[in-house]
Amino acid sequence: MQTLEQLQDKIKKAQFASLTYEAKGSGEIARHTVQLHVNYLNMLEKSLLECRLLDVDDIENAGNLPMRAAKAKVLKSLRKSIFHHKRKQQNPDYTKKHIYKHTGKGTTKHRFDESIEVHALVLKKLVIQKGEYKKTVSSPLVTAKKLIEKKLSKSKWRTFAFENVEKAKIAGFKFYDISPS
Repeated sequence: MQTLEQLQDKIKKAQFASLTYEAKGSGEIARHTVQLHVNYLNMLEKSLLECRLLDVDDIENAGNLPMRAAKAKVLKSLRKSIFHHKRKQQNPDYTKKHIYKHTGKGTTKHRFDESIEVHALVLKKLVIQKGEYKKTVSSPLVTAKKLIEKKLSKSKWRTFAFENVEKAKIAGFKFYDISPS
């Protein structure tokens, strides 16, 4: 297993990587082309602007969903995240608050089991093996928020549990490989 220091040594600047990853919940295996070392605050601010400019009447499949109320909630959430991020705090609504410790640009470490997470902007995803996906039933407001969030840059932000990474190439060079071949 790669150490956090070895991983951070490879992620020194904004660069492209390829991660073959098994999703925790569904078991889906996919190759993600990502950009590492992305400035999260810039991405949040870009998403805020995108949301402000978004005309909810133009969103497909919106039907009778409460799009204006959903947009107001998404804007409020983005503003709150930006406010706390600028103060180097975690958003109090963050579900993993105080569980992961920021360890460097693009990585966090679990405070108890010391597992590592890599944060990146997903540019492309190729599913290698489909997983078993849960069916969810969301309220109309949550469904509307999801439709809006899919239109924002933030929707491409992803957290990868490093223990679920099978292969990693950074800038075209194999960095990590636990595959059986």
